[in-house]
Amino acid sequence: MLLGESYRIVTLWVALPLICLLCLRWTGFDGMVGQDSYAYVDQAYLMQSDLIAGWYNSSFRWPVGYPFLGVIMSLLGWTIPLAMQMVSCLGMGGLLLVTYKLLGKIYPNESTGNSISYLILFLFLAPFIFRNAMLTMSDIPAAFLILSSIYLGMQFYNRGKYRFLILGVLSLILACWVRYAAFLFTLPLGVFYFAGLRRKHHLPLWWFGIIPLFLVMLYIIFFNQIQNLYSHNAIQHWSIANFFKHTHITQQGNNSYWLPNVIYVWYPFFHYGFSWFCLIFLVINHRRLNVFYVVVIGLIYLCYVFFIAGLDAQNTRYLLPVYPLVLVLAYPGYNTFMIWMKQRKMLLPAMVFIFLVQMVFTVFSFRTLFYRNALEREITGYLNDNWVGDIAQPAYLYSFDIDIALQSRGVPYQIINLWEKPISIFQKGSLVLFNEQKLAVQWRDQNPMLNWRRLQANNGLEKIVEFTGHWILYKID
Repeated sequence: MLLGESYRIVTLWVALPLICLLCLRWTGFDGMVGQDSYAYVDQAYLMQSDLIAGWYNSSFRWPVGYPFLGVIMSLLGWTIPLAMQMVSCLGMGGLLLVTYKLLGKIYPNESTGNSISYLILFLFLAPFIFRNAMLTMSDIPAAFLILSSIYLGMQFYNRGKYRFLILGVLSLILACWVRYAAFLFTLPLGVFYFAGLRRKHHLPLWWFGIIPLFLVMLYIIFFNQIQNLYSHNAIQHWSIANFFKHTHITQQGNNSYWLPNVIYVWYPFFHYGFSWFCLIFLVINHRRLNVFYVVVIGLIYLCYVFFIAGLDAQNTRYLLPVYPLVLVLAYPGYNTFMIWMKQRKMLLPAMVFIFLVQMVFTVFSFRTLFYRNALEREITGYLNDNWVGDIAQPAYLYSFDIDIALQSRGVPYQIINLWEKPISIFQKGSLVLFNEQKLAVQWRDQNPMLNWRRLQANNGLEKIVEFTGHWILYKID
C-alpha cells in the first residue's frame, strides 16, 4: 500500500509538468527564448557532434552539465531543444517530489493531501518556477539538485547514515556541474554536513582515502568551469555597494529596478512571480515552526542571497533555488489557513480563489516568453524562406538582442552583433534587423544605439518588412 502510494505521488509530480510541456509544444512553443537558452542548445549540438570539443569549449561561459544531459536525453530520438525541455520538466518533477519529501520530514503530523494541494498551488503554479521549467534553461534542474542536497543533508544529520552524506555531496557536485549558482551552497551545506559528522564523533578510516579522490575529481570536472566562473562579469563587479543600488549600468545596458538589491533578494517571500501568499502564511502561524529547521534554512538562505545582493544586476532566475525553502517555512501557516476556512465552510471558495490568482499570475508571466518565442520563430522563418532583394548568397545581417536566435535557428546570413564593438562602415546591400522602440532606453549611449545612430546618419535604409512588436527589417542602400 505504501509503495503504491509513493508510486502515485511520483507519477503525479512527473506528469504535471510533462502534460503542460506537451500542450505548449502543440502550440509551436519550443522552449528557446533569450540568449542563454540558445547558448545551451548550441552547446548541446556541439557536444552531440564532438563531445570532447564541446566539453572543453572555452567560448561557452556556463557549466556543461545541462547541455550534456540534453544530449543524453536526445538519444531517445528527440530533437535537442525538446530533449533539453524534457530535462527541465523532469527537474521540475524532481523539485516537486523533493519538496514534498522535505515537508513530510519536517512536518510529519500534517496532512498529505494538504501538502499536495500546497505544492500544486505554490510551487508548480509559481509563475517564475513554471515558466523556467518549460524553457531550455538549467535553473530548475539545478534547483532540484540543490534541494536534494539539502534534504539528504538533513537526513544525514538526523539518522547518521553515510549513504545520505555521499548522495548529498554527489547531488551538490551535480548541481555545480549544471549551474554556477550551486557553488554558493557549498559553504552552508559543507558546515551542515560537518556538523552531522561531528555527531558521529569520528570518521571511518576509509574516508581518508575517499577525500583526496573526491578533490581530484572536483578539479578534473570543474577546472574549465571554475576558470570561466572567476572571469565572469558578475563576479568581477561584485560589491557591497550594489546592495543599496536599484540602477545598474553594465554590459547588459542601463537597467533601473523598482527596489534596491537588498530588498529584491527577499522577493521569494512576497513577489507575485513566486507567491505573495507565502508572507501571509508565515505571519498566520510562525509559532509552529521548528526552531532547528528555521535556523538551518535561514542560514542557507542568507549565505546565498548575501552574494546575490552584491551583483550588479537583478534577475529573478537567481532566486529560484531558495524559493522552495520559503515554501517549507510557510507550510504550517497554510495548514492553519485550511483549518480556518474549513471551520467557516469557505474552504472551496478560498481554494478556487487562490487557484485563479496563481493561474492569472502564471499566464501573465509566461505570455511574454510565449510571444517572444513566437516572434523569433516568425522572423527566422521569414529570413530562412525568403531571399531579400538581389541577395542570392549569404550576406551580412546587422542586429542586436535577437541575433543569437537568428544564428541558432540557422538564418543564412553572417550575423553581426551591434553590441560587440563600434562599427563605422556598414556594407551596402546588407540587412539590418532592429527595434529602436524597444532598445532606445536600456542601451542609451552604448554600442547598440550608437551603431544604430551612426548607421542612420551615414546610410540610406529601405524598409522591407515590419514584424510583430516593432521589429523592422531594413536593407542598407
